[in-house]
Amino acid sequence: MNGLRKVLCSLLNKTVTVILEGAPAVTATVILVDRCSVTLLATSGSTVLIPFSRITAVEVYPAVFPPAPIIS
Repeated sequence: MNGLRKVLCSLLNKTVTVILEGAPAVTATVILVDRCSVTLLATSGSTVLIPFSRITAVEVYPAVFPPAPIIS
């Protein structure tokens, strides 16, 4: 669990997709990492507390780059 904690700490204030055991994946911003859980902030404004024991994978949300200029 310590390795997962280190990974999540490095992702503070970043948007991630957390794949959960027996539940749908959650895409949200990491706002707090405790000793054995992570708190995420969803785009709706609600917070989600997830215990490390339920997490099977964490993916960093793809970066969004400014769109390319439109050439007419």
